[in-house]
Amino acid sequence: GVARMVFQLISARISAHIAADLIAEIRAGTFRDYAAASWAEQSRRRESDVQDLLVRHVARATGGVATIARTISTAFLVLALLLSAVVVDPVSAGLLLVSGVGLFMILRPLTNQAKVLARVQVKAGQEYAARSLEALGLSQEIRAFGVSDEVTELLDIAAMAEVEPTRRSLVLREVVTAGYQLATILLL
Repeated sequence: GVARMVFQLISARISAHIAADLIAEIRAGTFRDYAAASWAEQSRRRESDVQDLLVRHVARATGGVATIARTISTAFLVLALLLSAVVVDPVSAGLLLVSGVGLFMILRPLTNQAKVLARVQVKAGQEYAARSLEALGLSQEIRAFGVSDEVTELLDIAAMAEVEPTRRSLVLREVVTAGYQLATILLL
């Protein structure tokens, strides 16, 4: 009990420091890197790509940092539980460890599929950002030529292209998380 509490406190402190430092570094460095790029490199990038980089990618990186922090925290908790289990019953602790590794191997393909779907979602989001930014820049021309319905329809299609990959990746993420939780409960 006390060891677990100590590990959780250490874990919380480490993950909080890692998350806060990385988030600050990502936010500060992203625009600095873009500003330091050559004019030729900057001119090859659409404004929507830069906006996507500064907003969505930083948000995703921040989410990734939070995931890493939670993983570290969970690893310390598992370590504390394993140490407790070894003290109580070394054979059961060994079986628990082997079962955990097996579970990881079973759920790994689902995790990889969720990552693939997340990449599809990002691409669809970039396409929507590019189209919407272009439409905003051409709003007077769109109105002058009376094509707002067509442009709106194209934006709706681009927005809908992001919906299904988002749903599927969120469902897979929850399934994997629930699988790990259920297996942990059953093993304990």
